[in-house]
Amino acid sequence: MNPNHLKAYEVLKEEELQDIHSKGWLLRHKKTGARVMLIENSDENKVFNIAFRTPPKNSTGVAHILEHSVLCGSREFPLKDPFVELVKGSLNTFLNAMTYPDKTCYPIASCNDRDFQNLMHVYLDAVFYPNIYKKEEIFRQEGWNYHLEKKEGPLKYNGVVYNEMKGAFSSPDDVLERDIMNSLFPDITYGCESGGDPENIPDLSRIRLDELLHIILSHHGDHEKGSPVFCATKEAFIVHYADETDAVLNQFQTDGKETWAFNKMLQRFLAVNPLE
Repeated sequence: MNPNHLKAYEVLKEEELQDIHSKGWLLRHKKTGARVMLIENSDENKVFNIAFRTPPKNSTGVAHILEHSVLCGSREFPLKDPFVELVKGSLNTFLNAMTYPDKTCYPIASCNDRDFQNLMHVYLDAVFYPNIYKKEEIFRQEGWNYHLEKKEGPLKYNGVVYNEMKGAFSSPDDVLERDIMNSLFPDITYGCESGGDPENIPDLSRIRLDELLHIILSHHGDHEKGSPVFCATKEAFIVHYADETDAVLNQFQTDGKETWAFNKMLQRFLAVNPLE
């Protein structure tokens, strides 16, 4: 790969990754500020992953429910469950989505170039243009809903994520591991159950889910920078300006040799190594 051909990106770092017999680049997309990592090696698998920072502030499992919900149809692929169709009909060697305590990832892999391009298209459309904005039933299906088997029967909670986490919490080892981490970090994001605690999942409303989705989709600020929607809440503006500040400060990275340098993104000279 020749970094000089990547006109839309700024190369932040280049490194030989000897442990995995690869070469890596860390790039920054000039227009949106998005960070992109490229790894080049001889593996025939082509791998793509798009990830978002999703630190939870409670144990309602909002990021986990959102992870499921965005894969339930999008603008260009309005199927009920495109993820299942990809599992059945593509040549993928890996296809999944995962919610971690502080991030959500959507990885795919394929050895076939045409199939790889198609998988990327479906996943990118899913995370940026999900149908959850149009269909509230997606949230009810993937998050939680009321379920009544019989007219005289008890009213119960149901939902894909709700039932999944009930299964996860049925393992004593898993429960112990979660309680240890939550006890060690009670005041930060790791003190919450990112996947959702079945006791707390029903506390999540569609309104809260929309708020998080809006923050994620609007954090670049405007359409020109890649956001499908504009910031419309104070939380969205905070995240947007935090990202903008981070992007500007990254421009001051230097090798220590220059005092002033012209920055193409900001279109001005910066004191990248000011005199102390």
